[in-house]
Amino acid sequence: MIAAISPASTYALVCAYGGCGAIILAQRLQPDLIFLDLMMPQVGGFDVVAALQRNTETARIPILVVTANQITALDRATLNADDGEIIEIVAKAGFNRIAFMSEVKRGLLPR
Repeated sequence: MIAAISPASTYALVCAYGGCGAIILAQRLQPDLIFLDLMMPQVGGFDVVAALQRNTETARIPILVVTANQITALDRATLNADDGEIIEIVAKAGFNRIAFMSEVKRGLLPR
């Protein structure tokens, strides 16, 4: 899906199957953009965001949260508390492909 953003560019998707793996991969690979589900085994998405934002090597990696969770104002404030790079929170319910791709493109813009 990401490769469709720009035919001249090539992107690789790397998957982590839990929060601990996501943190390790982000630290090791320094990706251009992170897609994050808040519902993960062992270490949840809120903890992943906090860990990434505390680490100077990963704090500026944009994160696009895609979740089935109902996000409250408190949840949004928690996710953005450390002045990190949360781009947008996208609800799986009522998912809009065009809006999602716009957020991906925005997340991949040079900083």
